[in-house]
Amino acid sequence: MDKPGRSFSSAGQGRSSYESTDWHELEELRFASEIASDINDAARNKSFKHLIVIAPPKILGQLRREFSPEVQKKVSAEINKDLTKHSIPEIEKLLASYEI
Repeated sequence: MDKPGRSFSSAGQGRSSYESTDWHELEELRFASEIASDINDAARNKSFKHLIVIAPPKILGQLRREFSPEVQKKVSAEINKDLTKHSIPEIEKLLASYEI
């Protein structure tokens, strides 16, 4: 992995380091924003009555910040997990344990 870069101060002899951009993290947050926008639109159109949100911690936090008040009222449960590597039957079993 690359080390953070170094830059020279325009005044004096000092140096400072800066963090490299985490493009993967930025893309995840952008994707979460798009998903939140789509869910907000669906709630406005009354496309669902209840919502169970499943996402890794950072994405779940981003979704919470971007959900409209209408969506927030419809959230029945939040599952703070990354289920991307789980099979559909495993996810269905997990969801079956939540009452709406």
